[in-house]
Amino acid sequence: MEEEKNPSIGFSELSMIMAKINTYKEKEEIKKYLEEEIDLEEVGKSFANISLLKISDFTKLLYKYEVPTIKINAFCKSLGYKIIGEKVKKIILNGGVFLLNLDLFMRSMKKEDAIEFVEGIGIETIRNKNKHFTPDELTIMKFLLEKKCGYDDVFFKSNGIDLRVYTVFFESFINTRSRIITRNPQLKKYLQFSVINLKQDKNLPKKIREINSLKQWNNFIYNLKTTDMKFVQRVIIPILQRFTASQYEKLFLLSNLSEIGKFLSLFDPYEKILTYNLPISIDFKKIFTTQQKNVSTLKEIIYFIYNLTYIGRESYASIFAKELNSDINFILSKLDLMLYKFNNEKDIDKKPLMRKEFSDTINLLIWNLWLTLPQGTELLILKNEEFQNMLAVNFTKTEDILNIIGGYFLTNTPIPQKFIIKSKVIKTKEKFFKTKTSDDYFFILRVNAGYSYLLNKKIEFAELNEFCRDKVKNKKFLKIDGQINKFVRFFDFTR
Repeated sequence: MEEEKNPSIGFSELSMIMAKINTYKEKEEIKKYLEEEIDLEEVGKSFANISLLKISDFTKLLYKYEVPTIKINAFCKSLGYKIIGEKVKKIILNGGVFLLNLDLFMRSMKKEDAIEFVEGIGIETIRNKNKHFTPDELTIMKFLLEKKCGYDDVFFKSNGIDLRVYTVFFESFINTRSRIITRNPQLKKYLQFSVINLKQDKNLPKKIREINSLKQWNNFIYNLKTTDMKFVQRVIIPILQRFTASQYEKLFLLSNLSEIGKFLSLFDPYEKILTYNLPISIDFKKIFTTQQKNVSTLKEIIYFIYNLTYIGRESYASIFAKELNSDINFILSKLDLMLYKFNNEKDIDKKPLMRKEFSDTINLLIWNLWLTLPQGTELLILKNEEFQNMLAVNFTKTEDILNIIGGYFLTNTPIPQKFIIKSKVIKTKEKFFKTKTSDDYFFILRVNAGYSYLLNKKIEFAELNEFCRDKVKNKKFLKIDGQINKFVRFFDFTR
């Protein structure tokens, strides 16, 4: 029996390599060290039992410093392409994002390596997940099996794998969503190729006309909007534009508030995905029912209400916002449920996302719901003591406390003393507070509104606006300007 390798050996080797790299200042020094001073084949052998994430990060490092592909291949070979494939298999089976890993390791593969890699993933895994792959995942899997491994239709048919462009790609486009970071050109290309594969389907126009689910429309548009907006404008919009009010009501009634909110967000005038007008006679009171609210999250409800403003239905948005604003027990019950699920979640990897979801929901309450209410209406939940205690217990970081204080301040709501006391630890002479966890304009705005309030500074909106804009990584300000135009109706920064 082969002796099982100790994972600590791999960690130790990796730590030593990274420590050595950190002693160099020039790129050429690091390149020379990786290329000439370490034996990548021996390093590969020691990496067999460490995580795929660390293996991937090290492989990316080799590419970053332009180590020759032949040496990278030697590293992967000694590690074992089958072993790498087995690690990728775990990600696939757990529903994780594996696109980056496939793209990374395929670059150095020869045919025999690719076959070994696929053996590690397992044909059965590919067959079982075939219909659940996103369009870009289908494309990269098709490339791996056809181009790298050299498998043909006979192989696919005998193993029950369907990668035909006229069968599986359309289903993938309407039933799944690409999960890649589209700003990464190395990965975005697979989504672009998947659109090319989709268009080879001769029955595509007929299939599009037969879509009868709002979720499928949302998925289809989402997968196309970053790669082929012309197709959306030329093919999809004319079809949707012909729908009657009753057809839309039927689509909405068979869906949920989450999907309806996503669909309405496509009409955001600053994104300009869908640019036509929905029928004015759609009755949203039929759609925003007690049953729909009960099965939806608070975040989904607020998004739905706010996104009605994108289609010119401010009157509906205002009515629904007032209903939600007055139902404090309903809001608290939704938040309590989120906290209960968080506190009882045993998978620690899920907890950061759950905490972010709770934080996002609070921000939507403080901001989007308030913006949707008629001018001068108080946001009642902010005055509720149970809600205030919930915030005090769950938000303890300085910038989160400032965000809450800023939310109270900007909505012209008396700030509870408990938040003032918690924020006394702030000791700085900086004019503005630099956030660490968010580059969202309105989060930065609220944080600095809270900061200015605590330091008893007069807020000059023009200067604050310039600071917030400078901190936003996404420099598209049209959408921000749109919310500001709504916002300044409510508040005079100079008072």
